[in-house]
Amino acid sequence: DADPVDGAAPLQLRDIAVLAPDIDRYLPHIQAVFGSALGTARAIPFSVADAGALAASPLVEAFVRLLWLAEEPITLPGLIDLLAVPALAAQMDIDAASAGRLQDWLNAAGARWGLDADDRAAHGGDGIAYSLQFAIERLLLGHACGAPAQIGDVAALPMLDGQATAQLDGLLRLLDVLRQAAATLEIEANG
Repeated sequence: DADPVDGAAPLQLRDIAVLAPDIDRYLPHIQAVFGSALGTARAIPFSVADAGALAASPLVEAFVRLLWLAEEPITLPGLIDLLAVPALAAQMDIDAASAGRLQDWLNAAGARWGLDADDRAAHGGDGIAYSLQFAIERLLLGHACGAPAQIGDVAALPMLDGQATAQLDGLLRLLDVLRQAAATLEIEANG
């Protein structure tokens, strides 16, 4: 089929290639964006070539990320990457849409890096500000009081709706797993 305007064949999806120097770094994001739409009208067929052995198994990649918890603090993007692993997300009852909402809420509440004050201190930070615990406390207090308020040292942020409790429960379970993994790795490292 030639294009009537210039005689060229129309562009097909198979004609598009996206190249990256280290595709493994981008694979969780590709899976999160394109994989979440599979089976819907928004689906865009895709495949990834030249991915490394770890990229072939997102669960293995998540496990390797957990092993690094003693060396590198968890960040908000790193947490969302973990939630992009289908087996892990399913275990926490978090679908792709829920992961997106969690990311928006945590970002707005100020989560940047570290599980809590202890995790931030272990990685050179100070205080609880900008940790995941800090953001969750702001969201939960905002949900409880229903309006912006200063409660002790915490500025409540009312962003959660009634359906948020299931998503938040899955997030809290994942954070508990991350805390346990970090504690176990620290014990092993300090021998």
